[in-house]
Amino acid sequence: MTVAYQPGRSALFKYGTGSGPITYTTVGGLRNVDISIDTGAVDVTNKDSGGYQTMLPGAGVWKGSISAQGLFDNSVSLKAVVASTMPPQVTIPGQVIMGNGDTYTGTFVVSTLKRTGTYQDAETYDITLTSSGTVVFAAGA
Repeated sequence: MTVAYQPGRSALFKYGTGSGPITYTTVGGLRNVDISIDTGAVDVTNKDSGGYQTMLPGAGVWKGSISAQGLFDNSVSLKAVVASTMPPQVTIPGQVIMGNGDTYTGTFVVSTLKRTGTYQDAETYDITLTSSGTVVFAAGA
């Protein structure tokens, strides 16, 4: 059996604009991507649980977080993302597309944005997007 691995460098971050149908523009390729999903389960363990942890079915809050690193290319779309962090907690439409085509689309808050550059290196950015509302997952090929 052959296993197809996906390189992290194939992932893309896209920023959405428009008031009607949203148009997504590629901000840039990503070097590292970390997607975290937390279902916020509600623990209802009590003395009748027989020593086992018990969760309340159907309760909790779904939270998604996407952390990524890429090259800052001074594009208009990346400048829009940077501008969206001022004032804080402004939501932006965004998309992360993984190398195999898996796509996460939703509204996010830019929780952190860090730009780094050294004397003879390309400028990089680190960004963390936290979900604000529904995030839709579409499986790739």
